[in-house]
Amino acid sequence: MKPQFFFVEAKKIPYKALIFEDCREIMVLSKEKKSLAEIREYFHVLEKKIKEGFYALGFISYELGYLLEERLNKLYWEPQTPLAYFALFKRWHKVQLHPQEVERNYSLQVKGLNLSSKEYEEALRKIKNYIAQGDTYQVNFTAKLKFTLSGDPWSLFKALLFSQRCEYAFFMETPDFFLLSLSPELFLEKKGLRLLSAPMKGTLKRAPLLHQDELQKESLREDPKSRAENIMIVDLIRNDLGRIAIPGSVWVKELFQIKTYPTLHQMISLIEGTIKEASLFDILKALFPCGSVTGAPKIRTMEIIRELEKEPRNVYTGAVGYLTPEGDFLFNVAIRTILLQKEKDQSFRGELGVGAGIVWDSHTEGEYEET
Repeated sequence: MKPQFFFVEAKKIPYKALIFEDCREIMVLSKEKKSLAEIREYFHVLEKKIKEGFYALGFISYELGYLLEERLNKLYWEPQTPLAYFALFKRWHKVQLHPQEVERNYSLQVKGLNLSSKEYEEALRKIKNYIAQGDTYQVNFTAKLKFTLSGDPWSLFKALLFSQRCEYAFFMETPDFFLLSLSPELFLEKKGLRLLSAPMKGTLKRAPLLHQDELQKESLREDPKSRAENIMIVDLIRNDLGRIAIPGSVWVKELFQIKTYPTLHQMISLIEGTIKEASLFDILKALFPCGSVTGAPKIRTMEIIRELEKEPRNVYTGAVGYLTPEGDFLFNVAIRTILLQKEKDQSFRGELGVGAGIVWDSHTEGEYEET
């Protein structure tokens, strides 16, 4: 049976899954441009509901970030998805998922990226000009892989879940679309007054043989470009977290950790801070979107992203996650995230956001290949 709202802790097999049941209410922040007061009120009501004993599961679209910062308001680009969407529940139950449960009841027709290698090369040229002028140090430039899905989105989700490793996975059905997220990157985890972020910057393909793979892993750990990108984003998130944290409480818990996935090694750092009494709105205003999916400095780089990318990101590079009645929450960065929009013929119009961090010494061929 396909659940409508589903969250998976995918750290080891069998995966632990939370099925949220008995949905009492859907809270939608529509995609039309909103004032800061309207956004604050939405999250205030959401928090109020949670304090009344509800669990909430949902997403925040990347474009909300343009409305949280006054300087970016004029660049707001209306997404295809709501700015925020949370379902409220009174209960959930745990189940286990096993690889043998996967049935491939679907087919995919890939259409390709929404930009050519020539267009990508031109965008990189402009980004490097901005870097040379001192406007930015790094731009996370993204594109969309377009495809058509015939069949069952739940079947696709389970197949992806067991073919690649991720910390947490997310499945949601709305009246208009399905959202499938298999992100390995933690945006924010709140436990009590502690906030933790684990940005990813630095990627290298795995090698087929064990000794070669260990060399690849060490090569990534010592790679100057990857370390420079990673520390740049660590500093950005430390600064963002410092806007709401108790002075002196923000620290880098771990720097340049290498995590290994089925096809890739990735560099991750952990930043932690203790917050004052802060609302969910205050936390998002300080930190959303995650610096790893924008670049640095964040605000100027988001202006450049808006100029160069071809369409809104939607949920991609926003956040997906859940909140508990205790006031805790967990949000992933919505990378490796698929949006499936329902069509009249029972098929789905799909998009998968992909991207790469562009710095001064990035090479067009390598970055296009990574994307």
